[in-house]
Amino acid sequence: MFLRLHLKLYKTKKYSLQSIQAGAQVYDSYGQKCNHRFLLNYGFAVEDNRELDGFCPNEVPLELRLSPTDPLYQHKLDFWLRGDITLAAPSTIPNNKSHNAHAKRVRVCVSNNENTRLLFSLLRTINCSAEEFRAITSPVASDMRSLFVAEHRSPLTSYYRSCRDIRHPLSLNNERMSMMNLLQIVSNALSKYPTSLAVDKADLLDERRYPPFSNQRHAKIQIRGEKEVLYHFAQWARTALEVLNVIEQELKEEQQRGSVEVELGKGVIVNDDTTPRTGDFDSVIRKMEEDETEDGLHHTIIRYCADVLGSLRREELKNIRRQRALLATTANGKSEGGKIRGNGYC
Repeated sequence: MFLRLHLKLYKTKKYSLQSIQAGAQVYDSYGQKCNHRFLLNYGFAVEDNRELDGFCPNEVPLELRLSPTDPLYQHKLDFWLRGDITLAAPSTIPNNKSHNAHAKRVRVCVSNNENTRLLFSLLRTINCSAEEFRAITSPVASDMRSLFVAEHRSPLTSYYRSCRDIRHPLSLNNERMSMMNLLQIVSNALSKYPTSLAVDKADLLDERRYPPFSNQRHAKIQIRGEKEVLYHFAQWARTALEVLNVIEQELKEEQQRGSVEVELGKGVIVNDDTTPRTGDFDSVIRKMEEDETEDGLHHTIIRYCADVLGSLRREELKNIRRQRALLATTANGKSEGGKIRGNGYC
């Protein structure tokens, strides 16, 4: 039933758009909100705060910080604050703001929404190397264009505008460091709660200690929702690290194929005594996708592993094969040169 509300002198009058029988039930919607917002604004929390499509809007804030001990700290801080209208330039930041200039807070939920993408972008900035930092803050060379997603590039300069725009992994190592950093952030956040998620779930089964509609129960529900989000991102980070291990093993085997190992852009001759395994990454992703049990991975984690890490894997394989072909061409050129010199001496 839709009602038109009229507020006057702090009294609420409700007008129906159609007839309602006396005693009939009338429904109202508070809208899609996180339980912390329900509790703060209305004094209650929803036991199962899910929409019809299964989406849960519960959120938890994660704080990300640049490390002052990072050799690139000042450069990263300038990039960190680029486009941030809430803070002045680093040289003019007041003393009361400079202490927190290197921190950003992101509210995330169990979803691959804009805030999740922002979280990953900030993590990649925090953990980038000097070479990667130059790549994301400088005009893009032709051999670096694969790092940049077209819709997140500046059409004029072709490099990332700010630390909010890094929507694609920079490298295997950077993504690994970012996932380890995320796992550490989540672990630190969980350690600040006096009880675990398992204890909270058990407590909510005890309606004597936590009666329905009581303040204690609503608070417990809200805290449980925060921990569920944190556990989700912990699982995301751990799963990503496992998949990265698989990818790195495949790349190592690809490097060894053809008696040439390509490492850090240099070719090293090795014995061809290994039989490469095939389909490791594909089989891992297939197993994830086919797991429909209650303990299966959330679809956002699966899609990240399959699409984002899968794209990074394909680029790394292309680079290895490209370098191998270059080494083979160089070797053939030297061989042909030797033959020509030999014929000349005859």
